[in-house]
Amino acid sequence: MIVTTGDLETMKKYVTTMFLLILLSFPPMVRGLGTDMYITGIAALNVRTDSNEKADVAGTVKAGEKILALAVANGWTRIETSDGLEGWVSTRYLSANPPPEAKAESAAAEPKTLREKFQAVTLENQTLKEENIGLTTRLNEQTIQMGSMEESFQTLKKEAGAYHQLKDTLVQRDHELKEKNDRIASLEKKLIDQYTAIAIRWSLVGAGILIIGYIMGARTKKKRSSLL
Repeated sequence: MIVTTGDLETMKKYVTTMFLLILLSFPPMVRGLGTDMYITGIAALNVRTDSNEKADVAGTVKAGEKILALAVANGWTRIETSDGLEGWVSTRYLSANPPPEAKAESAAAEPKTLREKFQAVTLENQTLKEENIGLTTRLNEQTIQMGSMEESFQTLKKEAGAYHQLKDTLVQRDHELKEKNDRIASLEKKLIDQYTAIAIRWSLVGAGILIIGYIMGARTKKKRSSLL
């Protein structure tokens, strides 16, 4: 047995009708369905404020439009459209299966959606590449800066080493200069002591010579006096 597309559509409508009949067998109102359904069998369907034909018309829905079934009561279904319109429509114009034109639109829109997704992914990939290039550039700049800082650090390290070496040399020279100054002071003291000793000695010698000269002069004078 071969099942054609028309047979499948008939079976779907039959299943939908049975589903709605089962819903109608429940109490006067079944709430909280929340089922996606489609308008079928009519070009435009009035959406009324209550579940009867005498109720005011709140708006209209077109054939193939997707709505949300909220509740069913006495051959009427409370719906909500995508733009927020709520009200009651005749249940016989609702189908759980989208109409062929809706399927065609969905099929036609799918490649467009895929293209848009592909373009979005491509754009995101390009953005990521640009960000990656920017990060790589900044990383290279930071690497160069770090290299320059390393060179400066090594230069400062060498200068610090030379400074400490010069400081040690100055401290050593200062110590040597102090030792030399101490030696000079010691030698000066010795020279002063020697000069003092020599001066005392020559003073004593001069005094001795004067005394001897005085004694000899006195003797010579005495001898001359005795001869007279």
